[in-house]
Amino acid sequence: MNIDRLRWDLKLLEALKRQGVIRDYDYSVKGVAKWLNIFGAFQLPLGKFNYPDVNLKLPIPDNIYEPSSKGRFHFYDVILIDSKLRIRGRNGWEHIQRQIKNMYPEEEKKQWSLLCVIPHDAFEDTDLRSIIALTQDFVLRNGGE
Repeated sequence: MNIDRLRWDLKLLEALKRQGVIRDYDYSVKGVAKWLNIFGAFQLPLGKFNYPDVNLKLPIPDNIYEPSSKGRFHFYDVILIDSKLRIRGRNGWEHIQRQIKNMYPEEEKKQWSLLCVIPHDAFEDTDLRSIIALTQDFVLRNGGE
């Protein structure tokens, strides 16, 4: 684990919080599991979704930001979102595409579901904002934006 780059992500989240871009964040260690929660990671269009914004939960892999191959680095590889997040569809409120039960039963109980979108390895200048952007792009694209 590259602690310096992980600390950079935490500093970045603190700056985004101060600027009002996100509501809050939390870095927690529970046993051997390390988690990063981002509350209000991005806004959602009013009326299209049942929530005004999206919360993300990211398990932090033990090899985060360590070199992988060809100038790339290991990165966040799982994205969890609110399991109750819905999009307005023809038949009322529907699940976001690729929003599925997740591989973390304890997190499922806490209302988190897996968003089946897989980030790629990081490069030297990649940081947490790319995960937020990837998720935002996917959710909004599936929301008709």
